[in-house]
Amino acid sequence: VTQVRLLTLRQESTRTPRWGFARPRRIGPDSVTWPRMTIERIREAREMAPRWTDRYPHLGAKMRDFYEGKEFGGRCGYGKTPAILVVDLFRAETDKTGESPIGSNLDEAVENTNRILRVARRMKPKPPIIFTTVCFNAAMTDVSPALVRKTPLLKMLVEGSKWVELDPRIDAERQPDEPLIVKKKNSCFWGTPLTEILVGNGVDTLIVTGCTIDTCVRATCIGSMDLGLNTIVPFEAVGSRDFEAAGYGLFDIDLKYGDVVSTEEVIQYLEELPR
Repeated sequence: VTQVRLLTLRQESTRTPRWGFARPRRIGPDSVTWPRMTIERIREAREMAPRWTDRYPHLGAKMRDFYEGKEFGGRCGYGKTPAILVVDLFRAETDKTGESPIGSNLDEAVENTNRILRVARRMKPKPPIIFTTVCFNAAMTDVSPALVRKTPLLKMLVEGSKWVELDPRIDAERQPDEPLIVKKKNSCFWGTPLTEILVGNGVDTLIVTGCTIDTCVRATCIGSMDLGLNTIVPFEAVGSRDFEAAGYGLFDIDLKYGDVVSTEEVIQYLEELPR
């Protein structure tokens, strides 16, 4: 089978690019060699899948004039050694009853995160799968007083509380080799062993799912890009309690910190990885 580098792949569709930019975009790095059939399947998945900008058409119209031609929004693409990071899909965030002040309907994000995880768990070798939650001690002495004053609701996220537990729909399928990292900041990298786990496993591509888009997901994507990782955000597998903030979060990530793509494209990438 003819081998080609993803770096040389260029979109051939006549569809206007997401931002109206008249420049080609690659969908992978120079470090990976793929069969031509794999490239075609990934391209088909990208062309047929919904785009996150379909949900936020005003963002393209509002921001295109400023960013067009300024060399933002390129593609970091995919590597050959992925990991999946599930950010903060714990009970307090996914509660729809109104009991949790930070809860919202994240059913779509939970469903699509599970779809990606099920594909990853079938892979051999299995890529690292990491979960995060937020938790403090009962006295709140392991967090900055300034942060507590700014967001007093953090007091509900204490050790032993049901609110810091993973959503049962996520936790039910979690395997023993899939660590749960407790974090105390927005970024999953700050003060956690996440970097050590990724570097130790030779990861070059981080697929980020979970919530919330405009805070912890975005902060984690910044950290991922700072670490030099190909950063991928499947937009149906992330969520937020604020629709407008989520849109600007996705926009900012896609411009500077990662590739915002469809869940279908991520699944296609995982399934087609050379083994």
